[in-house]
Amino acid sequence: MKVVTIGYPRIGLRRELKKSLELYWKGSCSFEKLLSVSQSVFFEALRDQANAEVDVVGVGSHTLYDHVLDWTLRLGLIPKRFRSEEFQQKAAVENRLQLYFAMARGVPGIAALDMTKWFNTNYHNLTPEIDQETLSTAVSRCDWSDYLLLITDAVKEIGANRVSAEVLGPFTVAQRAALTDVSIVDVVRELIPIYKKLLKDIHDLNVSEVQLHEPAFVLETFHTDEFRLLASEVFAQFGSIGVPINLVTYFDDLGDSYPWVVNLPGLKAISLDFTRGNNLELIKKHGFPENIRLGAGIVDGRSVWSNLRHQTSLYRSIKALVSPKTEISIQPSCSFQFIPIDVTVEKEALELLNSFPKKNVSLRFARQKLKDLRAFATEFSNDDVAIGSTISETSERHSDEPDEKLLNRSVPFDERRPLQLPELRNVLFPTSTIGSFPQTKEMRRIRLKFRKKQISEEEYYRAVDDYITYCIGVQEGIGLDVLVHGEPERSDMIEYFAEKMDGFLFTTNGWVQSYGSRYVRPPIIRGDVARRNNKPMTVREFVVAQSKTSQPVKGMLTGPVTILNWSFPRKDLSLKSQAFQIGAALRGEVKDLDDAGCRVIQVDEPALREGLPLRISRRSEYLSWSVRAFRLATSIARPETHIITHFCYSDFGDIIDAIKAMDVDQITIENSRSDDAMLKEFESYGLVPDFAPGVYDVHSTVIPTVNDFLKHLHSMKNCKLRNEGFWVVPDCGLKTRNWKEVIRSLRNLVNATELLRNSLSSKM
Repeated sequence: MKVVTIGYPRIGLRRELKKSLELYWKGSCSFEKLLSVSQSVFFEALRDQANAEVDVVGVGSHTLYDHVLDWTLRLGLIPKRFRSEEFQQKAAVENRLQLYFAMARGVPGIAALDMTKWFNTNYHNLTPEIDQETLSTAVSRCDWSDYLLLITDAVKEIGANRVSAEVLGPFTVAQRAALTDVSIVDVVRELIPIYKKLLKDIHDLNVSEVQLHEPAFVLETFHTDEFRLLASEVFAQFGSIGVPINLVTYFDDLGDSYPWVVNLPGLKAISLDFTRGNNLELIKKHGFPENIRLGAGIVDGRSVWSNLRHQTSLYRSIKALVSPKTEISIQPSCSFQFIPIDVTVEKEALELLNSFPKKNVSLRFARQKLKDLRAFATEFSNDDVAIGSTISETSERHSDEPDEKLLNRSVPFDERRPLQLPELRNVLFPTSTIGSFPQTKEMRRIRLKFRKKQISEEEYYRAVDDYITYCIGVQEGIGLDVLVHGEPERSDMIEYFAEKMDGFLFTTNGWVQSYGSRYVRPPIIRGDVARRNNKPMTVREFVVAQSKTSQPVKGMLTGPVTILNWSFPRKDLSLKSQAFQIGAALRGEVKDLDDAGCRVIQVDEPALREGLPLRISRRSEYLSWSVRAFRLATSIARPETHIITHFCYSDFGDIIDAIKAMDVDQITIENSRSDDAMLKEFESYGLVPDFAPGVYDVHSTVIPTVNDFLKHLHSMKNCKLRNEGFWVVPDCGLKTRNWKEVIRSLRNLVNATELLRNSLSSKM
């Protein structure tokens, strides 16, 4: 059997691309050096797959920032503001790379493209913006020469017969986009001639096939006769080009569209995800064509656990259902970009795992899963018996459904809100931040030295406390109303809490890309979760911060669903049970903060929507236990305690009822990149709690002016929601910015808020 890959980590084993990108943006790395490092990372990924004897290597998802942005630019879908004379002057655009980074990060006075989550993963993609004018000019602006060079390099390195050219399909490009006065159908039709030209250019390179990635096909939006007819037309035209096409889907099953998708014209292969959804049942019900290859995605591309027994069972079931004439290739369920590269460097994690009572546990990162693919395909080519073992350890204890009495605040919102923060009762548009302040090199160095036991606990905490004192002083000087301690002790909002709980493994180099040059290192849940020795995790730093000011200081926690979704979970225990375990641990922390006098506690849940099943029919169960896990953590707070939750960079309109059910006192949400779209969306639902739609894009180096802030503030003022319930905050934490940017931006934020307050006071 053939082994086929459909994507690979594109960051470099030692995060080479991140480091070069950030140096390039600072002017400390040349354009040539950046491209050299990028090329080195690309070839390393090729060699990994070639050395693992992968028969057909997916090539084309390598990127300097984001693959969706790559295709947005290649297809000529450049928003008007990035083509204007004003933009050319402000950005001093001399080459395509500057345009690329401007669309990703913005320039003064011109906002970057919005970001959203890549389906239900923790990867953020840039959002194409498409209107009729952009579509009509795309043909004259499309340019995929960089992509063809990528494919050409791969052909030279491993041979044309082993290269499968990865292309983001037109349906998914349209689905990912923010559309104005055009529909998905309109966009796909307009893109057909552009894709045909692209396919002809790829055909000339003699590659083995084109992987047309269409994960959007798993969405119920596409399960209609309209899309069936359109897809038949599109693939008939694509098939006429003569290049073999492998239609690649992932993250769920094809649902009601399965019968017509597998019979689309012009296909050589269809790749299906067998680790999520239920494509197996669809094959059983509808069959599978014997004249095209089935790409069996049985190796989970989003899990770090081995699961060879389950893969064996899956393969045998698939083989029993398809015709003996049907070719089957062994594949990952999706790109390996969602897992780290190499587990062999993780000595401490492996030693700890091996010390665990259950010995048949195995961690597998991208390089190891490549070997699993080849070993699996080789064994089953000989119709051999099952290979390998089961997954992670047996549960030590099960987390039952929490008692409903534990899930409710003691007083309803309308009664408790007047009891909270009396000093701000007459303050319109209170100001605050989301939580973190810049992570300086010095503070990172101190944390590393403490971790290596090169400095004493006393020296470490002295440095942390000094930084907290500085953060409090800056905030008081700027004039913010509710302060934060700045989080100098935290390397990451997930890792910090996981390190203070039982049940987690940690890596030293287990990085995965979140977006651009931002990488995360997800912890691995390997057992039952609880606070270690039931000790507080954040109270000490809160007490230090509160002792430096008379103003309220937030307690800062990461919510149970986000800790779960941004970790690699266990495979032997349900996600629901793991969420309740984490929620119970955080419940103790909320109580300890409350007892310490903390009057504002923020419990971030940016990943609530991320875990949402793509299939609408499966969502209610997930949302039910997710909300209950959050309420288990927070309901213990006194009525006088102001509970906040924070969301960022996703679409939340379809889960607004679940957000309401969280029963918080304030919701903060990313808003500035989307032209106040979240504000408008929440307005239409008549939100009850206090609301803080972010007014500062913290992922851009651009410093917003007072007028920039006033634009957002006036949108709030004119909103139908109650003005006395609005807060003014950035989109997200400020750890990735430097102090110069932060201080200037927050001063402008406070000054704009004061102008609005004075304007409103003069009219009273």
